[in-house]
Amino acid sequence: MTLAGQFAGVHNGALIVAGGSWFPVSKWTGGVKKWVGDVFVLERPDGDWKRFALPRPLAYGGSASTPRGLLLVGGGDEKENVAACHWLRWDGRSLVVEPAAPLPVALANCGAAMLGERVYVAGGQQSPAATVAERVLLSLDLTQPGAGWQREAPLPGRDAFWARSRPLAHTFMSWAEQTCSRGRKARPSAAT
Repeated sequence: MTLAGQFAGVHNGALIVAGGSWFPVSKWTGGVKKWVGDVFVLERPDGDWKRFALPRPLAYGGSASTPRGLLLVGGGDEKENVAACHWLRWDGRSLVVEPAAPLPVALANCGAAMLGERVYVAGGQQSPAATVAERVLLSLDLTQPGAGWQREAPLPGRDAFWARSRPLAHTFMSWAEQTCSRGRKARPSAAT
């Protein structure tokens, strides 16, 4: 099975790959995309994958590796995008899946990254049928996760989906593989 749109990251030294979508029969021959709720954990490069489950099948959300666990942000399935977020924590023997503060809006195709004590989420789309992307920038303070997600000033540049985000030298970088305005690629945007 070849998956796309997985959540991925590392916690306690283990690689965690969750969710995703695939075509059991090629889309070129009429196949229908399926969403999966599997979580795979690999502790060592020469080890065996261990299999667990998400609360529901999801793909195309953001993910950020943090000391608290791998944070899964939003995502969606064939019917809807979601605001739900989850912590995936590897304890050395099993995977603990816990709810995290939900986003203020449903988002898929967004980027997420940890910078300092915050996780930032940028871009994305509110529904699978959306024809415009969001210029949203959200942050979650990991020292006060109960306070929930905060809206930040939007990043400069075009609206973005299939956003990618990374911390770089104390700066949050976000860029898009696609924009919803005349099909042009977006340039990187940054927030410090």
